[in-house]
Amino acid sequence: VIHMQAKDERKMGVFSRSFILLFVYVPVCFAGFIQFLQETPGQVFVPEVDDGASAEIQIPAGFPFGLLSQYSVYVGTNGYFSFGRPVAIHSPSLFPNTFNYLVAPFWADIDITGDNGGEIYYQAHSRGNNSIFDELLDEVSVFISNSQQTVFSGSWMLVATWDQVKAYPGDSMATNTFQGTLVTNGEESYAVFTYQCDLMEWSGRATIEYYADGDLYENHPLTGSPNAREIACLGYNSSQPSQWTNLVYSLSTEANISVFQLKLVLANQCNDWLAEREENLPSIVKAIVRAIDELCSCGFGEQHILSYEVGCRSDPHG
Repeated sequence: VIHMQAKDERKMGVFSRSFILLFVYVPVCFAGFIQFLQETPGQVFVPEVDDGASAEIQIPAGFPFGLLSQYSVYVGTNGYFSFGRPVAIHSPSLFPNTFNYLVAPFWADIDITGDNGGEIYYQAHSRGNNSIFDELLDEVSVFISNSQQTVFSGSWMLVATWDQVKAYPGDSMATNTFQGTLVTNGEESYAVFTYQCDLMEWSGRATIEYYADGDLYENHPLTGSPNAREIACLGYNSSQPSQWTNLVYSLSTEANISVFQLKLVLANQCNDWLAEREENLPSIVKAIVRAIDELCSCGFGEQHILSYEVGCRSDPHG
């Protein structure tokens, strides 16, 4: 258990909060539950604007999600992560829809402007930069391994907290607190949503889901329900009123695996390889090729494909 004290200035004055870094595991169906992760000092606050988002957050090793690895993500005020670009949408909807590459712990019309209170903050970390955060990354990796019955060790993690946020227009005293965590090792990616029953007080027909593209999406059964806040009580037991609830989603797909296989072949020879084999490429690889061209607006002849990634990223050094 690591105890931290943090201070923050708000319009109503200065207040202090105690942060507890605590992980509790209960061996239930190979999973357990994990409490809110409280980061090391240096967390970043999302601007208090309506339907806004954080600044761009870089993902150095890439985040496999959909047909491509994603290299940037934003924390939206309305309860979701968006990849590649900030998204300002206040009306939640079922996936699939027109908003690709979203991971939504609780997508609803949230209002943190003016005197409504509430705040949204986040912290990203790459392994090796901070020993305390490395320990958190190890704990989350173990939790994911146990819950998914696999062996996983993350190298990058983003933790975002929507803390005591109200529903628009903020005229109710009801608040919600929840957390979303994104973790990857550059080849496998996971999302962990964390809730506590007594900290979710309104529903707003929120959506709890993720969507990459095509057929890669999942809507939680409570998505769009007037009882969406009950997501936080799935693990609730009257004898354990402080129990926490987690949802763990694997965001890696067969397409991701094909990307990693393909990158080894394409490194330093993508033009010749594609020219000779394009007609015989498996359909999944053709889909990847089309997606790269469409998303990056360039052909394979203009790509910089490195030995450790497939993508279409301009090289500032030529």
